[in-house]
Amino acid sequence: MELEINNIVVDLDASPLLLSYAVNELGSLETRQGSSTNDFTLLLTSKTREALGFSNNPNSVNSSNPRVKIPAKLFENRQLIDVGFIQIVEIDFKTNSAKCSFFGSNNDWFSLVKDIKLNQISLEKYNHTWTLTNIVSSFNNTEGYIYPLIDYGKFTASPYLSAKVSELYPAIFVHTLIFELFQKIGYKLAGNFINSPVYKKLLLPFSNDAEPLASLESTKLKGLYTECLGSTGFFDCIQLVSPGNIQTRLQWNDKTGLYTNWSNGGQQFAPAESGVISIDCSFRAYTSFGGETMTIRVFKTGVLQQTYSKPASNVIFGGYYAEFKFNIDNIELTSSDTIYFTIQNSASSGIEFFSIYDTFKKYININWKRVYRESQFLNLSDFLPTSLTASDLLLTLCYQFALFFQVNVFSKTVSIFQFEEVNRNKINAKDWSDKLDYSNLEFLNFTQLIQKYGQKSNFLYTESQDSALTEYKDLYSEGFGYGRLGIGNAFIPKTADVVTSKFASTLNVYSFSDTTYIPYIPLFSIDNNDNFKANLKPINRILLLAEKTDVSNFSTLSTINLVGVSGTSTLSQIPFAYFSKTILSNELDEYKDSLAFSKPLITLPNDTPLLEKNYAALGKVLNEMEYLRANFLIKTSDLNNLDFSIPIFLNIQTEKITISGYFFLNLISEFAGEGKTTTVELIQLR
Repeated sequence: MELEINNIVVDLDASPLLLSYAVNELGSLETRQGSSTNDFTLLLTSKTREALGFSNNPNSVNSSNPRVKIPAKLFENRQLIDVGFIQIVEIDFKTNSAKCSFFGSNNDWFSLVKDIKLNQISLEKYNHTWTLTNIVSSFNNTEGYIYPLIDYGKFTASPYLSAKVSELYPAIFVHTLIFELFQKIGYKLAGNFINSPVYKKLLLPFSNDAEPLASLESTKLKGLYTECLGSTGFFDCIQLVSPGNIQTRLQWNDKTGLYTNWSNGGQQFAPAESGVISIDCSFRAYTSFGGETMTIRVFKTGVLQQTYSKPASNVIFGGYYAEFKFNIDNIELTSSDTIYFTIQNSASSGIEFFSIYDTFKKYININWKRVYRESQFLNLSDFLPTSLTASDLLLTLCYQFALFFQVNVFSKTVSIFQFEEVNRNKINAKDWSDKLDYSNLEFLNFTQLIQKYGQKSNFLYTESQDSALTEYKDLYSEGFGYGRLGIGNAFIPKTADVVTSKFASTLNVYSFSDTTYIPYIPLFSIDNNDNFKANLKPINRILLLAEKTDVSNFSTLSTINLVGVSGTSTLSQIPFAYFSKTILSNELDEYKDSLAFSKPLITLPNDTPLLEKNYAALGKVLNEMEYLRANFLIKTSDLNNLDFSIPIFLNIQTEKITISGYFFLNLISEFAGEGKTTTVELIQLR
């Protein structure tokens, strides 16, 4: 094989360059997905150095950082077989060579998405104004967002089937989010799964780990102001640096001790838009005179908010200081407001100053949060989880639907397929019977492939402490929506937790005084004074959409009133969402999908749980696995047209060997070029 970097075929030593291919392991994204080679040796000739952009000085290398990805291509007889990058593992100056590894670009996509937070995915084109008209219009949406009726803790005891605009929050279509994610990293999506009805119905309701909608974090900070008013007894004051992100820590300059004369002015915090701020402070105010009182005042657009006074009774380095620690919560600001600090001491004469002792922990934290009100413009990214990453979402989908991911490196397309699809593709199987090398054929113990599984393999969701889920678990000793896959293999553990999704399950409950069956995600609870308060740590959820449905299908009532500042809409149809239904209802039974791994231990309609629907073929494989490793004569064209969703067919009938059946292509190991045998691992389909 030949390696090309920057359109130059570089020089390799005589050791073989071996290329391996695999998709992700069963139910996992992190492992074995993509193509890669063994470590090989790159000869640092003048041609290779030119390709790498290195100096021609044999003792000088511009970059040997193993994290640097150098774009590269692999050829076999000048036929392109893979595109990706090399990483330099080690450079040997004595032999003027470099040990390297090649990785196909299909390894790259997961490394690009795994650390992207869900709220960092742009949904700008779906941003909208929070109005009654837009909420009702969303009921026909099939992408972007929709407003399902969800009880966030405010509807449970409500005597009327009526909801305010400010009590309905947008849910994001999962397929929109994932499409925008792959757009962000420069990849396209393909495969039957992304066009499946169930994929199109998946929703991320607002349930994130920021505070509820009344206060969502953003990043538009401009700075802090400290004003000195000499004419009224205010003297020197703090000089601060403008912040650049949320929860910005404004540090004084330790080198100079930072003080500023009042005539120099200062900085002020001015939000770019309306919002709420909280202030957290810890610092020392110094004066040259003992016994004085130091006073810090916080102003909002010239109006005093808080006053803090402390005696400067602590002695240090010939001066005195007062120590301040305080916080102020929930100061509402408009875009025309400012926040600034002043400092004052009680001395009537003498030179006064305000400075910092270097070893003292000092800071002023300002946390600005956007406040959404009806009729304001909504930034949908603010409604996405702040702690979950794209890989958290993809891994949950991977386990829910038994997904595999493969990449076409030439078109930069990620294809997503289900294991069930491999079974259905037997009609399109590739016959490799004539490629088999009979000299090295073995059926192996397959337990190494299913080490993370147990005889009882548990599929779990994260626990949430909301009352409905807790009551269910107390009653049935098992979390709602959990599942168990049985595997008849005495050589694996008795039990194993295969996955715990970072999403929680969700129960539909009867809200609006026991009349209406809707999802329950308690972001709010009622305190002792009958006021709603925000729960601080709701767990993120994922739901299914049943689209626009007659209200009477899930309520004893036939209409719902949606109330906004512009008026009231009385509707007989509204989107219905659920995780897994727990009631028998002829009207709702047409929705067969469920996000429960196994049927919950409660009276159920005819929903089909995930393990039953998506693990039928995989379960048979895990229970009756035949794992074949053999050598095959692979051609370059086989690699260029490789599709792991298409099974391999073998029909071998000899005196010593009888193999007949369809196989899942698990691994192509160390392809060394045409004319040489390559080790292939196959798992027989049942």
